[in-house]
Amino acid sequence: MSSSLSDQALLKHLNDETQSTPEELRFSSQNPLRTLFVQSFGPLLYNVGNAVHDALDMYIISKALGERCLQIVGFSSIIRFLLRSFAVYFSQGAVSRVPSLIGERRQAEASQVITDLYRLTLIAMIFMPVVFVFISKPMLVFMGCTQEIAEECLSYLIPIICVSPFTGIYQMSCGFLQSEGRSVLNGMMQLSAFVINCGIFAPILLFWAKVQLNLAGLAFALSQIVPSVVLLILIFNGKFNLKPSWRQWSHKFSPETLVSLKLATSFILTILAGAFPPMVMMNFMMKAAAEVGTSSAVANGFSVFLKIQTLVNSFSQGFSQGMLASGSYANGAKKQRRMFLLFGWTILVTSLILLIFTPLMIFKPEWIASFWMSNNEELDYTKLMFKIPFFTNFLNSINDTVISLLLSATFAYSAMAPSLVRGAFYIIGACILYYTDKTNPRRMMYVYVINDLVVLFVDAIILIHPLKVMIGHMRKNESTTETMAAIKIP
Repeated sequence: MSSSLSDQALLKHLNDETQSTPEELRFSSQNPLRTLFVQSFGPLLYNVGNAVHDALDMYIISKALGERCLQIVGFSSIIRFLLRSFAVYFSQGAVSRVPSLIGERRQAEASQVITDLYRLTLIAMIFMPVVFVFISKPMLVFMGCTQEIAEECLSYLIPIICVSPFTGIYQMSCGFLQSEGRSVLNGMMQLSAFVINCGIFAPILLFWAKVQLNLAGLAFALSQIVPSVVLLILIFNGKFNLKPSWRQWSHKFSPETLVSLKLATSFILTILAGAFPPMVMMNFMMKAAAEVGTSSAVANGFSVFLKIQTLVNSFSQGFSQGMLASGSYANGAKKQRRMFLLFGWTILVTSLILLIFTPLMIFKPEWIASFWMSNNEELDYTKLMFKIPFFTNFLNSINDTVISLLLSATFAYSAMAPSLVRGAFYIIGACILYYTDKTNPRRMMYVYVINDLVVLFVDAIILIHPLKVMIGHMRKNESTTETMAAIKIP
């Protein structure tokens, strides 16, 4: 009798372990390539949509208020990007860790991590705007803006800075959707904010109300408020499979929250390495431009270059973030072979996409630059600037994918190394190129080439040990699976 009960208990346990959850169906019911495309839908819409949105936003403002605004909006977008990145940091923590917890069947822990990240998001996004109000102008002046331009940039940024708590809630909510495997819904929510901004608020404010530049940023600010509040209410009222509750806001922090923040640290380091060190390069570039009387051409051209490069690289970032969610789940579910297949497909797809842009950006960059710029002299100048970074820009696809693989397998510290190296070589390369020729601003663009090659070498080195560990885990788990499959229950 007791033996029969024991067998029934064992059968029940095995059935519970093998029964598919909704998250498992989203993350692993399809082949790796199809899963990659499905799970990349949301991140692609965010990254590509964000790049298109910023480019379109700059275009609408420049058409309404004049080409002089190119420099103002271009430089302001760097500050806006940095501020928004602190919100995305917590969202990235959710995507990096929560799918793995779901794969381990630890839904209660995953819910607490989500709640903890919301709490941290609100605290950070109330504190950071105060900091940015004081540091934005000095940063803009350091990048090469005049005092007058820096003042106008700050007035444009104030509405955006003021609604940062809503931006934080919105990005965290989208991270929740992605961590549940709801990439399509995540993408639609990201798209809705872009449409509300560029399709509704921006045209109304700029062309109908004819507001000045100091209120042009209000459209972006307003577009974040409604989606953020709606998503927050739905998530904490239990409308999704993972059910964080309002009561959990008063619970103590989960130890897994620290793990999620550690995994997301490589993301924020990548952002900082891609923003602060380039400011040193921009400072040198603007000094060199002032020496030869090309400040306007360099400032406008570099502002447009940042938009184009962000758009091109957004495809690589979108797919690598899609791979991160599905790869993290695969690692938590002990399906390392599937994680490797996702890694291989991601490198192949992203490299092909970035290589498609390479000939256009090397031989005919003015075709795209003319979307914002109409001055023929400036277009001729920027043509020579734009092509240099795109000789090696396609290598970013490898770096993005390597970082996602390391984060999927929880090698957080290894994932930080490329970002630290990239930041260091921005500064080293900029100093070398400027102090060996202080009258050639275009030459500064070779910093990107130096960085891409050095980071590729670093990626190859840091991947050696984690790969050995991951392959060892894969063989062990597959051996265990084969052993369990051979067990026969009478």
